Amino acid sequence: MDKKLTLNELQAALRQLKAKKSSEPCSPITNEMLTHLGNKATYKLLEIFNHSWATGTLPQTWKGSNNDPNPQEREISKNRQPVTAP
Repeated sequence: MDKKLTLNELQAALRQLKAKKSSEPCSPITNEMLTHLGNKATYKLLEIFNHSWATGTLPQTWKGSNNDPNPQEREISKNRQPVTAP
């Protein structure tokens, strides 16, 4: 798609975010933080989104984020011991 995300579209999307939630379980950035971005940060976010959309890439730091939907379950299963019959 050649059309860029507009500032109005981004602001409308930010207004629809539910407070007290984050974009992923382990993200330090909450929706509440995103809704309180200043002008410079909002424009930078718009620039990042439009660049990602145009190039089909994500910022490298986003790629390294923990995308595990249930990190607690992963931790529990990592600590489980196999059961063996006597």
